[in-house]
Amino acid sequence: MSRTCRICRCAWSNPSASPLVAVGAVGFLAFVSPAAALTLAVCLLIAAAAAIGLGWLFGSKAESMVSARRAELSAALVDYFGSLDVLLAYGVEEQGRARIADADAALRRVVDRASLAQAVAAGVVSAVAGAASVWALAAAAPGLADGTIDGPWLAVAVLVPMVVFEIFGAVPIAAASWRSVRSSAERIVDVLPERMPVELRTDAGEEVEFAQAPALRLRDVRANWPGGAPALKGVDLDLDPGERVLVAGPSGAGKSSLAAALVGFLRVEGEYRIDGRDAADLSGAALRRVIGLCEQHPQLFDEDIRQNLLFARDSATDDELLEVLDRVGLGEWVRERGGLDARVGDRGALVSGGQAQRISLARGLLRGFPVLVLDEPTAGVDPDASDALLRDLLEATGGQSVLLISHVPPPAGTVDRVVRIERGRTV
Repeated sequence: MSRTCRICRCAWSNPSASPLVAVGAVGFLAFVSPAAALTLAVCLLIAAAAAIGLGWLFGSKAESMVSARRAELSAALVDYFGSLDVLLAYGVEEQGRARIADADAALRRVVDRASLAQAVAAGVVSAVAGAASVWALAAAAPGLADGTIDGPWLAVAVLVPMVVFEIFGAVPIAAASWRSVRSSAERIVDVLPERMPVELRTDAGEEVEFAQAPALRLRDVRANWPGGAPALKGVDLDLDPGERVLVAGPSGAGKSSLAAALVGFLRVEGEYRIDGRDAADLSGAALRRVIGLCEQHPQLFDEDIRQNLLFARDSATDDELLEVLDRVGLGEWVRERGGLDARVGDRGALVSGGQAQRISLARGLLRGFPVLVLDEPTAGVDPDASDALLRDLLEATGGQSVLLISHVPPPAGTVDRVVRIERGRTV
């Protein structure tokens, strides 16, 4: 690849390089033909004004609405397919389809307007690019007659604007993308609170490493969710290294709130110590290096199984990934599906609830958390399969400390102790 092509490729992949290339080209051309350099500088300023000004004037409103219209279409699709049986039962399925059609039409209108504005800006830039080469030729040609410039350098004076504008063509696209991203960011900011609720724990604190699996000690621990009633009103709990403890209780008793408090999502009052150290003194990252949470509804990404595991430890080899999948009872299933390249679907749509829990545990094992919190791992799992799932999950953890949160009792002999929570208190 030529040097020019490499420069073009860099500028297209990183539009912020375009202004630097433009300034460098004008400076270089000033040594060849000051008049041609001046014409190039003027044309670049006109093109920049067109790329940014025209795009903003005609397309900013439409671009700011694209993300909102996409969200409306996505919501209509989710509502339709998620409640299709109900819509059919009540004879209103046609209204659901009409809502999708209206949302799609609204999205296409704003996308068309945004695309038109971008096309107008790009067209003006292209016209200015042609004018820049003609103007540069007219400005530099007199120098050929008086000997201040020879034929090869005249060609350079004409070709440089062509190359620069080829690179500068990324500016209208970059400007449109910036406006769209800015609009999306503003929508996010609008729904965020001005300050973090006091019920949530910040990530500030000391960076601490523990040489071995630590002991956890909770005494009279209390915690709230933002804007809600107290979730924990007085929890006492001990978890020794290598111990397996079941936290049982009815739905709404505070079991999942306890999990959120342990990994530092909720601010706690009372005594919460890790190997004698106050957990409040640890940073959120340090706390979550010690205690890993396998959620009640694991987050799976629309990628293959390999990628869904690697973010837990990106240096893991395929052999290590298959080994940990064997430990959680998914090795044969993965091989039958074609290996680690098998997809799991959007939010795990292609796997069962039990398989999602096993993948979540495999991530926890890969990460090597000394303490694992399993929050309702049998949620969404057939009752007949819950015993086998709990047994496999607990056996896979090996010597790690495990806090099992479940309203379903595990098989006999799989846990060391049972702690019961009712109405936010241990009983």
